[in-house]
Parts: sequence; structure tokens; C-alpha cells
Amino acid sequence: MKAYSLTLAEYKETVSPLIKEFKKFIRKNKTTFAKTVGYYGFIHHTIESYIQSAIDDGIRILESRDDESEWALEYYGYKKETERATEKWLELGGSTEKPSAEVLEEYYNLLETLTFIFGESINRVESDETNSNKRSVRRAIDNDSYVNDMLDGKITPQEVENIISSVGIKMSKRLKDMKTKVETEGYNRNSEDNITAMKSNISNQVKTMLEPYTDRLEMKKENEITSLVNGYLESGITDTYEYAKTLTSNYNEYYELDNSLGVFIDSKTSIKRDNFDKLLEIAKKNYVDLFISKFVTRFDDKISVASKSLGEPIIDFTEVNFRGANLVVNADVEFPSGDSVYCETSVIFAGGQGTMQILHQRYLMKFTKNGKKISLEQLDSLQA
Repeated sequence: MKAYSLTLAEYKETVSPLIKEFKKFIRKNKTTFAKTVGYYGFIHHTIESYIQSAIDDGIRILESRDDESEWALEYYGYKKETERATEKWLELGGSTEKPSAEVLEEYYNLLETLTFIFGESINRVESDETNSNKRSVRRAIDNDSYVNDMLDGKITPQEVENIISSVGIKMSKRLKDMKTKVETEGYNRNSEDNITAMKSNISNQVKTMLEPYTDRLEMKKENEITSLVNGYLESGITDTYEYAKTLTSNYNEYYELDNSLGVFIDSKTSIKRDNFDKLLEIAKKNYVDLFISKFVTRFDDKISVASKSLGEPIIDFTEVNFRGANLVVNADVEFPSGDSVYCETSVIFAGGQGTMQILHQRYLMKFTKNGKKISLEQLDSLQA
């Protein structure tokens, strides 16, 4: 029994009483158990676990600094953090008395039951979930729990629809599409694994073909990052978020720019100099990997319908090359049925250094058959 696998009525009947029992137990032992400020999950601290958590945090901070002597770790990591944590614990209304073995056993038994019901989400369950599993359903939609359970045959499409409608929310497009696939095409985990294997094969081919141009792709990202960081440091603006807003009016873009700056800026006035080169290399590699991933996803989206009726195609990349500022990726696509098409892709790089947009790509992809351009509808309608 998982919280997201129940209708609202089933949840209220089976899970709500367990949550109420847990909360009643915590209220009864309110000086023994407490949560940290801003945390809304079920897991509570005793005074011992609260102090140990503070010590662990203190040690992690010290290990990131230059002074890693045993004396420093012992003094600051234990003595100082213990004193500080004890003060905060008392501020939370906790008692310095250790809980009895019986009380601890009851707490862990109750928590174990709730952990089984909510799984990894146990840390994110909020107080308003006592009488409704709406949040659990949303989390399951967001992390693909329903998709995976349908693929594995653990839940039917109709059961998913009943659960989601019972809490009054809508399906995501991905979940709706997967529900249709399972219902009408008998789509299952093997189908998904085959597609994953095909994507991996395409990805490896593109990655190999792109090797001569990897440096050029990485340089685009390096130019964007150095321009972004230097621009911020020279702007006189002391907040990365406010600086990002001067570059674009698009919320998602300046949010992403702010996150990117945060990786490289240690404080309001300095760069993370010790790690800058390392972080830059990671960003460049991730940029190339993301570029390949996006291309493979778009390519697969275009030929997926035809693949269902004609079988998994053999893909031969005939050209991967830069033409001016654009990257050209062309391929012959041959299906087991004998049908074949030619795919021409032009990747246009936009934004980045000296523009009001973040660096991104635009994919122009077309298919031809026997030298004549065909629409996506014609590609999808190819029959074995």
C-alpha cells in the first residue's frame, strides 16, 4: 500500500488514521521529539540525534576549509556544535532527558509504517496531508511513479485515472500519453527498454561523430560562462539574481542564469577561484552531453511512430559537420520493412555572449524519401 496508489476515499480510510495516531504520539511526547525549523516531514529528532546532526554539519563545513587538524575538528566539531545545538534544542521546547527505550521503539515502529506508505517522500510529507493524498499523487506524477508502475504492470491505466480524478487534479501530458500507449498498444517495460537501447545507440553514434567538434562546442559554453561571470563582477550589482534580470525579461531564463552564476560566484564579490577551472570543465562536458541528449530525444520523437509499425530502424549518420556557425547532422534511416528515409538536421546556436538570451539551440529537422520532402504525418503513416 502506497499513498499515491490509493483513491482519496481509500486514503482517508487506511492512511489518515495512521497519521493521526503518529501525531497524537508526538504531541504526547512533545518534549522528547522535535523537528528542525522549516522541516515539515515526519522524521523527528531526539536530543541526541539533533546534536549529532549539528556536529556532522559542523565537520562538513570544517572539512571544506583549510584547517582540518584533529584539534579543530574535535573542538569546533564537537564542543562548540554540541553547546550550540543544545541551546537550539531547548529553544524548540525539547527536554535534555533521554527518551526511554519503550518510547523510542514505539516512535520507530510508527515511523516505519509511514515510511513504507510514503517511501522516499517521507521527508516531504506536510502537515496538511493527514486527510488527503493530493500531494502524494502530484509527487508520483512528477517523478514518473505511475509511468513506471504501468510499464511494470503494477497498476492499470484505469486505476491511475481513478486515483488522480479522486483528488481533483489533472494528468501531465507525459502520463496521459503513456496511459494511452499502455491501453491501446500494449506498451510495457520491454517496449520502453527497447526504445532506451535505441536512444543509447543513437547517442553513442552521435557522440563518436561529434568528437572532432567537441572542442568547438565546449568553447561556446566557456565563452558564455566567462562573459556572464565577468559581466556580473564588472556590473557593480551585488546580487546575482538582480544581475540576471538585466540580461533577459524571461523568468525561466534569468532564473537559469542566476543558478549558473551561483555555481561560479563564491560571494557577492568574488569567484570560486580554487574550483573555477574544475567547475568550468564540468559545465562544458555537461553542455555537450545535454546537446547530444536533446538531439537524440528530438530525433526519436520524430521517428517513434513509424518505428512502432515498421520496427527499430538502422541509423547511419552520413554527415556531422559545422557549416559556418551551424552544426549539420544528417543520417540515413532504414527500417526492417525496407522503407528508408533521409534525415537532415541543422542545429542553430542562439543566445550566449553579447546577447539578451542564454545559450541555446534550435533544431531544424526534415525528412526526405526518394529525394522528396515528406511531412511528419507522411513519415508516421509509413506502413510495413
